[in-house]
Amino acid sequence: MRGRARSTSRRLILGLVAVLLAFIVFTSVFFVSWDLVGDGSESSTPPPVPTIAPATPTP
Repeated sequence: MRGRARSTSRRLILGLVAVLLAFIVFTSVFFVSWDLVGDGSESSTPPPVPTIAPATPTP
């Protein structure tokens, strides 16, 4: 019974480490790809900047 509990806890720890590693890899790849896409769009054509029309005073 003690061996089974030990293997279960080890499996749980390994699972958590695997999920954490996958999360880190996913976020790093996501940010790198987002940064590359942003650089590509900036070099070719800059994204349109939304401009707010000045308020015209009403008499």
